[in-house]
Amino acid sequence: MLSLHRLALSSVTQPQVVTTIAELRARLDGRHVALVPTMGALHDGHLALVQRATELAETVVVSVFVNPLQFGPSEDLDRYPRDLAADVATLTDRGVDVVFAPSVAEMYPDGDPRITLHGGGVSELFEGRTARVTSMGC
Repeated sequence: MLSLHRLALSSVTQPQVVTTIAELRARLDGRHVALVPTMGALHDGHLALVQRATELAETVVVSVFVNPLQFGPSEDLDRYPRDLAADVATLTDRGVDVVFAPSVAEMYPDGDPRITLHGGGVSELFEGRTARVTSMGC
């Protein structure tokens, strides 16, 4: 059953871009979905996840959201690469059905995240020692 649905969707080579949560919900209603969350600037690691997602679900969604809360005070959010057209082109013919590319206002309509996570001691290990983000909003 999964492979038949995947074949039907594969005739659409370019993913549909949606920018609101309401659009995404309407597009995905009742479907078995695999999500590949990204901040854009797609690379081979993302594409490997996309390939695996196509094997696991009838509908593949790639999110492209540069979350300002993932940047520390001294990191330059404004310089993070953003090229949605290039990301969509990269995803074309790879089995991606939807690209969810919300604005910051869409994700944080009240201006603040609803949930803030703190990594605790584990956040001091590996990259955490140099990537000094103290909290991440969801």
